[in-house]
Parts: sequence; C-alpha cells; structure tokens
Amino acid sequence: MITVVIQGGLGNQMFQFAAAYALARTRGVDLQLDISSYARQSPHQGFELDRLFSIAPHARISATDFARRGRVGAYLERCLRGPRYTEPDFFAVQDLSILPMSVILDGFWQSERYFSAHADAIRALYQFVPAPQLDERLQVYTDRPLVSLHVRRGDYYSAHSAALHGVPLQAYYAQAVASFRGWLHHPRFMIFSDDLDFAASTFQGKDFVIVDWNRGQDSYRDMYLMSRCEGHILANSTFSWWGAWLNKRVDKRVIAPRRWFAKDPQPQHLIPESWVLI
Repeated sequence: MITVVIQGGLGNQMFQFAAAYALARTRGVDLQLDISSYARQSPHQGFELDRLFSIAPHARISATDFARRGRVGAYLERCLRGPRYTEPDFFAVQDLSILPMSVILDGFWQSERYFSAHADAIRALYQFVPAPQLDERLQVYTDRPLVSLHVRRGDYYSAHSAALHGVPLQAYYAQAVASFRGWLHHPRFMIFSDDLDFAASTFQGKDFVIVDWNRGQDSYRDMYLMSRCEGHILANSTFSWWGAWLNKRVDKRVIAPRRWFAKDPQPQHLIPESWVLI
C-alpha cells in the first residue's frame, strides 16, 4: 500500500495525490491519503480533494494521527503503513520506483515527472463538476482569445511567507502580457487573484477582466475557469500551475516566472519543458 501525507492548499494536495496515485497504479497496490495534518493546521479551504473530485473509488482517506502517540504511534504506523520516506530534496526529482512496496510518501512531489506516465488518468480524475453558470459568464468574453493571469499576494506577503514566496513579479507580468499580445490576435486577459484591489489597480483597461466571482469555498472555481482559457500566465503558485496543466488544448501557451522563490535555488523540475520561463 502507498500512503501519502496530504498537506497545504489545493495545488499542493493535487501534486501529492498525483504522485502517489501514479506510483500505486504502476504497482497495482492500494492508495491511502493521510489527512491528519489538517487537524493541526488547515490552510486556505482545508482538505478539498474529496469535495471537488471523484477520488473515493481510488483511495482511502485516513485522519489517524500517529505522530501524537509518540514512539508507540511511530511503531504502529510503520507496522501498518511501512517506512516513511520524506522528500530529501525539493529541488530534485526522486526515484520513487526503488522504494518499498508499502511506504509513506511525505513531501510535496511538485513535478509532472512523477505522474507523466499516467497523465490521462490524472486529468480524468481532476475533472471539476460542470458549472454552467460560470461557463455562461465566461462565454461573454470569448469573442477574443482568453488568457488567464494569476496574481497571488495574500498569504505570500505575510511575515511567515514573504521570505520564501515574496517574489516581485510586476516586470514579469508586463513582459508576459506583451508576449501574448505578440502571439495571439487581440487577447483578453482574465485576472484571477486573492488581492482584487491590487489586481484592479495594476491591470487596467478593456483588455483586462477582473474575475471576482469565486470566493471562500468556491475559490477552486478560479482553477476551473483558468483551465478553460487558451493561454496562461502563472504566478509562482501551484494553483495556477494546475489551472494551466488541466487545459487539454495541444496548442496552449503557458508562461511561468523563472523565479519561483525569493531566494535561490530555484526549482528545475517544476515547469514542463513546453512552457516558457520569463
């Protein structure tokens, strides 16, 4: 059995599940999701995978927190789930094929390489419930090519996160917008952000639409709408990474920031080769 520790917001959860699902599927073994971290800390909208996607037939969900049982808990966990493999280096793709048949994956696993062999199955699992009312609102703007543009600021500029995620991206956005204007005929930019005031003051004019339709428990719908666009300008965020990856168009163009973190090193495996770094 493969057990994966699920933690963080929706984008992180999707990477963790995808890597573990691919490994379990390759081996033909069961998959279990350890969601015990959300009893201690529940960022953003908490654990969302089971609410948004039909993962129940493919994985069991466990909230058992062995860590709170000390040495006895660690012993029981190893007996029931196998040894714990903690991601040793976020900046390098690990060879998961050499791990024991029963193992606990504890990390972020943020690379398409972990699940590229099962990409079609992952996309089939990560299908949002149809939202006709959103499609109707988006349809109003489809007289021109649509490009999603994601601005993430809120938690990234907190005292806890700024040192890691606080990358100034104003010049990046300007260059990315200019690139799409050269690639597409008169594109319209759909702006998705957790700081709508900043987005509205930064992206002004008839070419920009501030998407303020989805808040709170409906925030995931921003990802759904991103995936419906023709092109994508990412923030340094796994949320918009998945919005772009779930777009099935073979001719899509995706731009991502070269600097994902405020300090070096930068991840070399996170951005697919066909996407453009600026």
